[in-house]
Amino acid sequence: MSPPTPVPLLEGGAFFESPRWHDDRWWVSDFYREAVYTVSVDGTEQRVLEVEHQPSGLGWLPDGSLLVVSMKNQRLLRRDADGNVSAYADLSAYTDSSLNGSVITPDGTTLIVGETAGCRYTAFTIAADGSLADRRVWAQLAPSPALAPFQEMIPQITVGPDGCTLDAAGHIWSADEAGRRCIRVAPGGAIVDQIGMPDGFSCFACALGGDDGRTLLLCAAPDFLEGNRRQSREAVLLQTTVDVGHAGRP
Repeated sequence: MSPPTPVPLLEGGAFFESPRWHDDRWWVSDFYREAVYTVSVDGTEQRVLEVEHQPSGLGWLPDGSLLVVSMKNQRLLRRDADGNVSAYADLSAYTDSSLNGSVITPDGTTLIVGETAGCRYTAFTIAADGSLADRRVWAQLAPSPALAPFQEMIPQITVGPDGCTLDAAGHIWSADEAGRRCIRVAPGGAIVDQIGMPDGFSCFACALGGDDGRTLLLCAAPDFLEGNRRQSREAVLLQTTVDVGHAGRP
């Protein structure tokens, strides 16, 4: 049975990304308001951290410190329990592009990464020392476009996996920005369920959370273009309930 039609939890964002469930509330980055927010289950928003160079992926260290990706300067920031912010890692030596997120299976042995322009998910085996090996296709969702500048590839992306979340059945809920939907993908690439977005919106990220892990939060906006989104406040957080709860990390 398909999930119920999603309903709004919060409106008025610029561009929401990287939702997470932590400490009984949602956490989410807003690219163009340049901040991380928490959102309670009743939709109350609170700003917790400003990130000048565009916040994205979120996580937590064992001591409870918040980790935040700073996309445009390729940094990982740490915010401790007292609110102090420091650079946790500088990844600029490894990439000059923006930084994005991924998922890890519950046993901690497999990293799965979405390749939006490749129309696929790629998996890696995680060794005991944290190194990656055995690169393989986890799910090919559509033919990969020929390599070219991203703006030229966009019209050829028919299924564009973006932000994602893993469930206890080993399936991935994936924002499909090209298809204006959120899809549930089985290992191998079969799309076994989907949730359409409201007219005029695309889905760019999703997460499972809530008390039982079965609330699916969806980040939706008309598009992802900074020129269109920075001054507008049209982005929304939508939510629905699914049958299978969250698993793995984040």
